[in-house]
Amino acid sequence: AVARVQQVIALQPKEPAGHVALAQLQEASDPAAAERNYRKALELDAGNAGALQGLVGLLGRQGRAEEAAVMMERMTPAQQEKAGGRAVLRANLARARAQEAIAGGSLQMAQVELEDALLAQPSDPWLRLELARLYRRMGQPAEADRVMAELAGQGDAASVESLQAQALFAQERQQWPQMLALLDQVPATARTPSIEALRTVALVQAQGAQARSLAQRQRTGEAQLLLARTEAALGSQAQNPELVAALAGAYADIGSSERAMSLARTLLQGDSPSAEARLQYASVLLRAGRDGEVAAVLRQLGQVPLGAAPP
Repeated sequence: AVARVQQVIALQPKEPAGHVALAQLQEASDPAAAERNYRKALELDAGNAGALQGLVGLLGRQGRAEEAAVMMERMTPAQQEKAGGRAVLRANLARARAQEAIAGGSLQMAQVELEDALLAQPSDPWLRLELARLYRRMGQPAEADRVMAELAGQGDAASVESLQAQALFAQERQQWPQMLALLDQVPATARTPSIEALRTVALVQAQGAQARSLAQRQRTGEAQLLLARTEAALGSQAQNPELVAALAGAYADIGSSERAMSLARTLLQGDSPSAEARLQYASVLLRAGRDGEVAAVLRQLGQVPLGAAPP
């Protein structure tokens, strides 16, 4: 989709709609590029509604409250209306202030800001996800569940963005079958690379959970076959460390330690495996009952500064 929009821009470089469309596609993967394209659209058309709303929203999600506020106040009432209305813009500003409050350690202030934002934008799935995450961080899981349950009950609950937000919430609670069911509702033609990647994670984790259930009922052979089929279906994604760790852990859980360790060792391939890869490897070791090796890996991690690659 990005390539197609870029081709359109090359043909019509002075058409702001193309830059807005490209920015919207880039927001999740490359926010800096998205900001550049929103600003380019505004250079071509200072009152472009899509660019105004998109840029204020982007600044808000990045916690850049002051910039968002300055931009909003510079808009005329007509521009504010074209950009979704003052209430929507103020909600984006509240979101930015919430991010700043979280960064400053004031979770209660962030809660107030996000709750105010939600009053203005009750159908925004990403805003609901932000608030739900904050509630969980503050030890209020019931409130988090309520906020997301209200999203599921709305008329546009089956929109792609709503389904993706609900799936991410399910992932954070390790509710793999629910996560997979949500992503399966996204039409194949609407599945972005990020959604496909999420779906693959959900599939592997759900199959792992099913394999563990089979093993607990003394059906280990079926569990091994299920994991082998899941592994074979990954294709080129079999090199993804997150998926490898999930599969290896599932093999360890059903008692297939040899296969678990064979997969886990691929996490350490290369000259300098990351700390995250080593932690995933240690997790598989732990599940395979190799406590002594776990201690050695953790000692090695403890010998290097945080963020550095272990020797």
